[in-house]
Amino acid sequence: MNKYLVSNTGPMIALSGIGELEILKKLFNEVMIPHAVYNELTTGYSDTESGRESFKIPEWISIVKLSKEPDPLLVQMLDPGEAAVIELASLDTERIILMDEKKGRKIAGDIYGLPVTGTAGLLILAKRAGLINAASSLIISMRNNGYWIDEAILNFVMRETKE
Repeated sequence: MNKYLVSNTGPMIALSGIGELEILKKLFNEVMIPHAVYNELTTGYSDTESGRESFKIPEWISIVKLSKEPDPLLVQMLDPGEAAVIELASLDTERIILMDEKKGRKIAGDIYGLPVTGTAGLLILAKRAGLINAASSLIISMRNNGYWIDEAILNFVMRETKE
């Protein structure tokens, strides 16, 4: 088991879309999302008025309400979910960020010095831990579901996992 994970919206949707959200539970002691990510997950990701029903948060994922607003720099440069993820992760050095958005990852790592991984990196960890048979096939499934992952990232995962 690793440390604690603070996830952004995209990876949660991508993993859920292929039925692999449980990987998070198996890799980390605790999985948490800030309330802003919860709002993004439960609204706006459906063409129907029942968008709030479209994503079910498993009970093992903690939904955390921030005690203060995110840093104004974060609010100015990122969407509310990304800003809240970085703010929440910055409260404890044992927290790792799961985020795919390039700008948010760069800010989290370069400015805040926080450990960051993306969905592809997470799948590499899962493969190395023996939790999945093939990371590349899961990435292809995510892409088939409409989640954008660059070809270079897929190739990197294939090299790292020797697939």
